[in-house]
Amino acid sequence: MSLLLPYQQRWYADRSALRVCEKSRRIGITWSEAARQVMRSARARHAGGTDCYYVSTSHRLGREYIEECAEWARALNAAATHFGTHIVRDFGRDVLTHEIRFASGFSVRAITSNPAAFRGLGGSVCIDEAAHHPNLAELLKAAAAVGDWGGDLSIISTHNGKDNPFNLLCEEIRAKKRSGSLHRVSIHDAVAEGLFKRQCQ
Repeated sequence: MSLLLPYQQRWYADRSALRVCEKSRRIGITWSEAARQVMRSARARHAGGTDCYYVSTSHRLGREYIEECAEWARALNAAATHFGTHIVRDFGRDVLTHEIRFASGFSVRAITSNPAAFRGLGGSVCIDEAAHHPNLAELLKAAAAVGDWGGDLSIISTHNGKDNPFNLLCEEIRAKKRSGSLHRVSIHDAVAEGLFKRQCQ
């Protein structure tokens, strides 16, 4: 995908069941994840299509992510049938979510960061700014089952301390104690691969 910078392309193209990215702020990894989830949801089931879920640290970030997905859908000519808010029942209460639905029948949905929300979910899940979730250990435990039915899990974050569960996860993958792919993109890496030039454009 020519719109993406090389490090974003590597993230977009990675098909691992567990993908983790330790990154600097504002380098566009979440933006490339939005493109990946749009393409995944817009496909028919026989072509690998599935529902996609995005988990952020705030309601605002979830809304902004779905807006980015809508921009990607327009840029990629992906046939979307609905874009906006949706009410779901979550443990006995109404929860406002943001979603974009495609003609394929699949959708990208920003969901609550309550670990219990993962139970029974299949498809493709992205946890953004993972190191800054207050209950990340439980969130990771709940999300671990996503891959049982052919789904995949993406975990993206800046760092938030040596003993944070996100850093421990990165170290486990780096030491090959856990299977999964690990991407590391510093601000220097991003600038070297064209981030500043792209922002100037």
